[in-house]
Amino acid sequence: MNHIILVTEKLSLALSFNQTFNDNGYFVDDLYDVSNLLSSIRKYHEQAIIWDLATVSIDELMKLVPKIRVTASLPIFVLDEKKDPRVVTQLFKAGIDDYIIQPYDANEVLLRMKCRTRSYQDQTLSQSSERQDSQRPPYYFGNIEVDLDHKTVKKNGTPLRLTPKEFKLLEYFLNHPKHILSREQILNGVWNDLYIDQSSRMLEMHISHLRDKIEPNPKDPTFIKTVRGFGYNFEADLKN
Repeated sequence: MNHIILVTEKLSLALSFNQTFNDNGYFVDDLYDVSNLLSSIRKYHEQAIIWDLATVSIDELMKLVPKIRVTASLPIFVLDEKKDPRVVTQLFKAGIDDYIIQPYDANEVLLRMKCRTRSYQDQTLSQSSERQDSQRPPYYFGNIEVDLDHKTVKKNGTPLRLTPKEFKLLEYFLNHPKHILSREQILNGVWNDLYIDQSSRMLEMHISHLRDKIEPNPKDPTFIKTVRGFGYNFEADLKN
């Protein structure tokens, strides 16, 4: 049986999620003490983490997410009672995969989790297949070097720390250079998720974070250009 972690102190939330997920073949590990989180991930090879933000502070979550990313490759969901744009920005920068606002529908969260988990599994299989193939040469543009095989990005020779979603977004742009791409194309290509809210600003937020890391001047982008009314165009001159 697949295991997931639910971090919450709310009994009603735990009961609702346990019933829905158990009925669909998932065992829910209910955690109230996050000190056991990393050991649980290592022991049970969890499929996903669902995190009730009312249970733990933002600062503690910001410290834990990078540690989780080192320990395992799995989607991280955050549940919140109300939307705070500053919190959303902080959490996506830290590396979470989804941010869901109350009221929570356990069935919707289950569907989101299945899509995210499938995306992670596909990425793992793709990486395994890539390792079996001959290595691809790195991409170079401006002062940026991108190694798709080793999932690394360097700026002026210094490694950059991209979240998995930021790297996948950059890889999508590298595979579609100098083409105008709509929001829908990018969301479907990067998130591969029918349950993404097309009206949300999640894509713009990730592009902004990516620009902050790779652009010489994020306020006046050289590589990832906005094409008003259409979408985005990756205008970098690629070399490899």
